[in-house]
Amino acid sequence: MSTSFFVLALCTAVTFGGNLGRVLDLLEALLDDADPYITIGDGWCRPPMSECDWSEEADPDKLCRMRGVLVKATSPEDCRAACDAANACIAYGATTGTTGFCGMYGQFDAMPTDDWHASKGTKTQIGDLSSGKSGYSCY
Repeated sequence: MSTSFFVLALCTAVTFGGNLGRVLDLLEALLDDADPYITIGDGWCRPPMSECDWSEEADPDKLCRMRGVLVKATSPEDCRAACDAANACIAYGATTGTTGFCGMYGQFDAMPTDDWHASKGTKTQIGDLSSGKSGYSCY
């Protein structure tokens, strides 16, 4: 790994509040023309821990959500393709079954099509953890 690659990764991690290890993995994948998506974990994508109040009183599962758009009855492959096609999409969460919900995360100014609706979240940075909900994965 070159020094300039490491400096780019460090600057990206600091600028976007991300984890340096995750940023290095993502940049390496992009440079190697590999799969640009990293599996973050089971469940819906969540913002960085520093973006939310994680006390029990705050109910972070309801209050700490990502900004984006959602649609029902979509396959994981169609969800990924929708994220690939949307310039605003920085990550996506999809069912692990044959069809289910698809969530694309990012600052969408408009819905991709009429069947999409805005998520209830307000956060715009993807964290290192997901919600843990079974049946879905964050990429």
